[in-house]
Amino acid sequence: MTKDIFITGSSGVLGFEALQHLNDMGLWTAHGVARRPLPARKADLKNIEVETVFDANWLPNDAKDPTIVHFAGLANPRVQFNGYVDMSIREITPHIEMVEDMLARGWRGHLVYISSGGAIYGDVDCLPIPESQAPRPKGYYALQKISVENALVFLANQYDFQLTILRVSNPYGSQVPKKGQGVIPILLDAAMNANPFTVIGTGEEMRDYLHISDFRNAIGKACATPPKGRINTINIGSGVGTSLNALLGLAMRLTGKQIDAKCAETTFDVKSNILDIRRAKALLDWEPKIGIEEGIAMMVADYRALNTESNVRSINSFRRFGS
Repeated sequence: MTKDIFITGSSGVLGFEALQHLNDMGLWTAHGVARRPLPARKADLKNIEVETVFDANWLPNDAKDPTIVHFAGLANPRVQFNGYVDMSIREITPHIEMVEDMLARGWRGHLVYISSGGAIYGDVDCLPIPESQAPRPKGYYALQKISVENALVFLANQYDFQLTILRVSNPYGSQVPKKGQGVIPILLDAAMNANPFTVIGTGEEMRDYLHISDFRNAIGKACATPPKGRINTINIGSGVGTSLNALLGLAMRLTGKQIDAKCAETTFDVKSNILDIRRAKALLDWEPKIGIEEGIAMMVADYRALNTESNVRSINSFRRFGS
């Protein structure tokens, strides 16, 4: 009999990707948990629709040790609040209440919290960035992530459940499109549809882009073979930096199109961000397989195939475009 695994935030891009992959692995009975239906209909996928994910009534009372993969929560990295107290009430406290509710029900399983490796470290002097680097959050999104991390670490130590924090870089190439989210799909949309594109900053700042198939495999590894020890924080990225100017060049070369790009200053975004992924290799036996050029080439091929088949000219219809 397979054990249960629950994926919160399954109506979002990454949560849905994880639900599909964990379901396909066949090691668990996978349940999505979300306020909305799944973004694509899949007959074999289970999804529990709730008024709020943070009320843990979706967890059966007799479920003592299922794995919980926690995606639900703040998704917009540019969201603003009326100070820390406002953010804490709206976007930190609910996460902790959910886990405390699960603990009160007797749960003592494995919690996999999906954090952000692309935001919480902030501006650092040395690249790539190891997990030991003290976070320097620049915006509310990053501050919220590290605040939830710290609270979960406290609870794991107090109640003796296993906690894996995955600090994920910038996933791209999803099967579930989300308009206006993710620099790579926006960039390719600009190329294929002659839309303007804004370069934030100088264009030379580097980011760590992770193909969605590598992201899915990392989630599967973290759930199937949890690392030893009560608490583990692990970077999940490509380990390779790519500048926005380099992405522009790749997009134009692979599409054969010119892009009308303009620059805009920023004080919000971090400078270069590349993750040190050696711990992921050591603890999860995981490493990325798809490089940035191969990943973008796959997206361009799918874009063209769909456009040829259905004459769809909008990013909303891409099957592999996402965050």
